[in-house]
Amino acid sequence: MSSVSVCRVRRREFAEVAARLASVYVECFASAPWSEVFLEHEVIQRVETVLDFDDSVLLIARSAEQVFGATMHYPLRYNAEVLQAVGQAHAAAMYCEELFVTASCQRRGVGGRLFDVATGMAMAMGYATHVLRTASDYDQALRFYGARGYRRVGQMQCRSRKRNGGSVQSVVESRVVLVSEPQQTRGVM
Repeated sequence: MSSVSVCRVRRREFAEVAARLASVYVECFASAPWSEVFLEHEVIQRVETVLDFDDSVLLIARSAEQVFGATMHYPLRYNAEVLQAVGQAHAAAMYCEELFVTASCQRRGVGGRLFDVATGMAMAMGYATHVLRTASDYDQALRFYGARGYRRVGQMQCRSRKRNGGSVQSVVESRVVLVSEPQQTRGVM
């Protein structure tokens, strides 16, 4: 999609896109396979927190007025839960917190552009290893990351809020942890 541009958003610029980004986030993760419930103000708070981390990277896919998706990366040392799952051997890695794209932009290269630019930026900052987690049964995501050289290194349990009928319930789900080692990473600037 040539009308969609990928741009970095820094902390001082985030307020300009925060509401649109949070809305897209909530919409994307409400859909299958996630079916998760997020509140927009919680999403905004989380992104603001991450943007205060050293070396954090937030990229958005957008047109003049719309946000179509984003990816958010930061040093793994800020995520003790995932660091514990992968071990200290990966302590100097960059962690991909999120990658999400609206349904209208999926399978059109937008997610790949976001992800590849972010990992390229991380490599330029000196982060040769990259870590992320995704649903263990989400084949589309596993193929996407596998094509980029990611391999499974662990599994962990995560708590999520899911809508069940008319109520929201907290459930425990399994996530697979993936790592891309230096010789496998395909970051593109």
